[in-house]
Amino acid sequence: LSNLDAKLRVYARAELKKLHEDLGTTIVYVTHDQMEAMSMGDRIAILNDGVLEQVGTPEEIYENPKNIFVAGFIGNPPMNIIEGTLIERNGKIIVDFGFFSYQLSNGIEIMEKIKTPEIMLGIRPENITITKENQDNAIQAEIDVVEPLGRENIFHLKVKSKSLIAVSITNKDLNIGEKVWISFDTNRIHIFDKISQKKIN
Repeated sequence: LSNLDAKLRVYARAELKKLHEDLGTTIVYVTHDQMEAMSMGDRIAILNDGVLEQVGTPEEIYENPKNIFVAGFIGNPPMNIIEGTLIERNGKIIVDFGFFSYQLSNGIEIMEKIKTPEIMLGIRPENITITKENQDNAIQAEIDVVEPLGRENIFHLKVKSKSLIAVSITNKDLNIGEKVWISFDTNRIHIFDKISQKKIN
């Protein structure tokens, strides 16, 4: 459906989904467009260079990606992926990113599952909270770019030398260059093994 304009694509997706339900038969639909796959598919199979990476419902694929490829492929804006090292500090498990660190609530459980402390942390843009005041376990960031989309804003954030993307339906008054504090929803953090790139938690 990529050759259709945006409004017609939405209409065509809905019509194809209704046709599928009316026919009551199995349809195999091949697409490079993740929006088409997520909105029309009952189950999605994600292929990467001929390798079947994951099969599941749209919700399963989005909420529980099995590896870094799936995590980065599904979702718009894509999941933030940050390289880090797990270390123990004062009895707590910390992800050290070099230029900032973040405490994990389930760090001990993750430490027991990994072979090396080198990990990749994934967090979706909508699971990053932006505040003007410092919060517990928060990281200071600077707003680099703001994309106002009406219902929500997409914020491109700079944390030292690292770039992150956050999506918020609030914080409409934040401006480029403003210093803010960001925190991650600890229940929505994804930890991947750096070598195998498979999800750990």
